[in-house]
Amino acid sequence: MIRFIRTHLSVLAIACLPVLTQATEPDQFYSVTRVSGTDRLAMRSKPSSTAPVVHWFAFNAVNITNLGVQSKGWCQVISPNNRLGWSACKYLTPSNDSNR
Repeated sequence: MIRFIRTHLSVLAIACLPVLTQATEPDQFYSVTRVSGTDRLAMRSKPSSTAPVVHWFAFNAVNITNLGVQSKGWCQVISPNNRLGWSACKYLTPSNDSNR
């Protein structure tokens, strides 16, 4: 019975591997959207609107790397100058601009 369980757990772990890899590998580049031309998008140290701001993205910022990690509407991102933080996912859209 233990051998049966180990075999099936191994198969399950291998089947889940692509999903786990996809969630932890950097995604494509993202752009700031739905932010007015006179405003900026905050990148915060934690996924919370009360966390300190570590970077500001311009309303038309591009080349933001989305790490594929989400928490309650926040996406973990890396800015073009390699800062790590969290921004509201609803203001980020996949971009074809990959010139870093």
